[in-house]
Amino acid sequence: MDTRHYIPSIDGLRAVAVLAVMLYHLDPQLLPGGFTGVDVFFVISGYVVSASLARDQARGFLGFTLGFYARRILRIFPALIVCLLLVTLLSTVLIPQAWLSDSSDKTGLFAFFGISNIALVLFNDGYFSPRVEFNPFTHTWSLGVEEQFYLLFPLIVFVWLHFRTRPGWVGFSAEALLAGLMVTSLAIAWWLTPRHPDWAFYLLPTRFWELAAGGLLFKLHHRGACLAQTAFSRAGLLIAGLGLIGFALGWSEKTAFPFPWAIPAVLGTVLTIAAVAVSQARATEPRPWLQRLLEQPLALHIGKTSYSLYLWHWPVYVLMRWTLGLEPGWRWLLAVGLTFLLAEASYRFVEIPVRRNAWSRRQPPWLTVGIGLATIGLAFWIADQTIEARPQLSLSVTRDQQTWYPEPWPSHTERQAPDFSQRQLFAIGDSHVGAYSTMLQQLADAHGVKLWMHSIAACPVASLISDMEAAGPACVNEVERNLQQIEAQAQPGDIVFLASLRMHRFSDQFKRFRHDLVLKIRDSAEADAKRQRALEETSALIERLQAQGLHVIIDAPKPVFRSPPFRCADWFNRHNPICRQGLTMPRAELLEHRAAVMRSLQRLQTHFSDLLVWDPFPILCPGETCSAFDGEQPLFFDADHLSGYGNTLLYPSFFSLLSKIWSIEEAGEEASDG
Repeated sequence: MDTRHYIPSIDGLRAVAVLAVMLYHLDPQLLPGGFTGVDVFFVISGYVVSASLARDQARGFLGFTLGFYARRILRIFPALIVCLLLVTLLSTVLIPQAWLSDSSDKTGLFAFFGISNIALVLFNDGYFSPRVEFNPFTHTWSLGVEEQFYLLFPLIVFVWLHFRTRPGWVGFSAEALLAGLMVTSLAIAWWLTPRHPDWAFYLLPTRFWELAAGGLLFKLHHRGACLAQTAFSRAGLLIAGLGLIGFALGWSEKTAFPFPWAIPAVLGTVLTIAAVAVSQARATEPRPWLQRLLEQPLALHIGKTSYSLYLWHWPVYVLMRWTLGLEPGWRWLLAVGLTFLLAEASYRFVEIPVRRNAWSRRQPPWLTVGIGLATIGLAFWIADQTIEARPQLSLSVTRDQQTWYPEPWPSHTERQAPDFSQRQLFAIGDSHVGAYSTMLQQLADAHGVKLWMHSIAACPVASLISDMEAAGPACVNEVERNLQQIEAQAQPGDIVFLASLRMHRFSDQFKRFRHDLVLKIRDSAEADAKRQRALEETSALIERLQAQGLHVIIDAPKPVFRSPPFRCADWFNRHNPICRQGLTMPRAELLEHRAAVMRSLQRLQTHFSDLLVWDPFPILCPGETCSAFDGEQPLFFDADHLSGYGNTLLYPSFFSLLSKIWSIEEAGEEASDG
């Protein structure tokens, strides 16, 4: 069967795939399995790339591979580089630095070299986790898979084209190589999916079989094999193929992906291409109506621009999540409209000119590859320098980092009395320990206190609202390891500061929680049971620390808010839907919200007379209304973590408490010496 010619229906299939992905990313409820559109692309790529390589079979290995790499560089990288550079600039200008955006810059830089999928695995950013929805480069993971596949595939196809006719095991091995690798990849996907789902989702070894499926179909067509001889059977094959794709797009189980739930999309795409390729080869026979539908002018145009649509839809969606928001209504229309506009510009002014450029077509492949790699390196450097210039380029007020971020900024103050250089302070808790970094570093700089920070994210150390056992063995083991370090380093009279989130959140960095549900959870019998277990756990911890002769300070609950200030402080994001609840809370409501935890603290103080409870609440909320801002200055970075400015406001109170503890102790030591 002749496989050398353009098959329009494949572009129609690309249109289906890219529109499905765009709908899913707009809102998963619109098309719950829309993410499997990427699997459709994988199969198409395997088929089309095999056809491209087969056309060059007369060349030697070096010319064969360099020619392929040159074509791939011209096809993929011009539009990709333009997109990556522009999105890097926009994200640098518009996206504040935070946990929510922490991996974005690195993902984008890795994408220049086709390894952003590996970056997402390293950063533990699962495809269905909330943080990836705010990373404008997440979608490049699939391009990484394809680019890594392209490095290997020319060798596989070359072996097949040049050795398949050899007698004996050489010919058999050449013929069976791709099928064997496909089965191996499928087995790896079967094994990894339940054990390491992020690895299985993002990495080439578990996705190779999907691209190989397209390659195997091409091999069959190249040999003249035909899965459907009659018009009726081709129509049936097409219905079955599109039906499987439709099933996959409508419903796929994302917790078991890619194995086995990528199989319907992959099999459906194989059957669809098998049907339309035969119909295309037999041009005199009537096409099935579904094939004619795939070949409608609009479908073909969307298919031809599908690469640029894929490149641009995700950054547009993400940048809108960070700024205007991406809720149903006019925001959806704006997002989709911008996507098509940018994709059309990319296709017309980047893809087509590069593809049709006579000069580039005349150059030897090695020169095209060399220029391409140099351009990629230069683009990477430009992007890296853009990111480094964020303090100068950012439009966000968070560019004033010392005001917004609770980092251990040097205080640049001379050593002050009293001198606590012989004292140590150990801070242990969840991420809220880190949110006191500015205050604690100021203490170390000004008075010589030796500071040890043990911040264990998402681990409720002495939180009094949830026990560590509920967070899992990793939390328990990490806390125990840190406690053993403290016990090995601490001397009697040193201070341990227990800091954690002690009230139920109304908002996270990525979304608001329903206010009534938060209160319902807080007042439930299950929450009472959790608080009791947490109280017992905290009591045991305090007893263990005090047995070492250590002073224990525990912070009382601070205010929590319904919107994260860092996402609502700029002119371009303050109208984001996450900011609708505002950045204030009634003081009385927050006092009620923390009442149960305050009762637990009172019980602990009754049991441990030396326990010190430090309450920052009155300083952070002196009036009837609590605000996340003190005038123009942020007290909080997000809905519950302090800002750098908030730290400086609390410093005098915290220092006064420490000074009192150690001054009393020193006075007692002097009296006993006398």
